[in-house]
Amino acid sequence: MRKSWIYKNSQKIFRENLEQALRNWQEKLADYENKLSINTSAENNENNHINIKLCNYFYSNLY
Repeated sequence: MRKSWIYKNSQKIFRENLEQALRNWQEKLADYENKLSINTSAENNENNHINIKLCNYFYSNLY
């Protein structure tokens, strides 16, 4: 009985951490996309494109 409670709690904590990581990446992605729409510098735009690709890569590998 106790092991099952510990297992369920650890799963809940893991899921909450994973959800928080996803929210963090979503916020970063939104920030980079916002900067991309504002910046006119080619160098800044290239950096934002790279950061967006990284965010999308981490999204796809999060689960």
